Amino acid sequence: MKYTIEEVSKIVKKQKSCGKEIGLITGCFDVLHIGHVRLFKFAKKHVDYLVIGLDNDKTVLLTKGKGRPINSIQHRLETISELRNVDIAFKIKGVVDYKKARDAELIYSNVVRKICPDYLITSKKADHYWKIKKIRAKHLHVKFLAYTQNRATSSTEIINKLIK
Repeated sequence: MKYTIEEVSKIVKKQKSCGKEIGLITGCFDVLHIGHVRLFKFAKKHVDYLVIGLDNDKTVLLTKGKGRPINSIQHRLETISELRNVDIAFKIKGVVDYKKARDAELIYSNVVRKICPDYLITSKKADHYWKIKKIRAKHLHVKFLAYTQNRATSSTEIINKLIK
């Protein structure tokens, strides 16, 4: 099922009213791989309800370059939503261009404010923006949780192997 950020916000509020701790992970998750699965599994060990915010196709194109995403936002949402450690997923509407850091910060800070998670979760080894996320979490009074295991692979590495 496709959820808007507004719908996810309402669902999260209900979960929190039942005493559940909420975790939020954001990213593109274009070609799902074991590193993603391990991150979600790690996150779910620390929270009761795991929310995944997926970057839209334009953001993935700007971030990853020509030919990306491999999988459309609809396919990524459906795939991620079927994972047992993920409770709900939604599309991040704003187009993020990391060359415009201020705009990116506004979009992602807005996502965190709307979702109101207890934890902002990411991988220190795989996420180039983990330090920014840690600062964002502190600024928004959200706990920061970092997965620190070595990176198993990446979507880009998988794609490069396939095109050789």
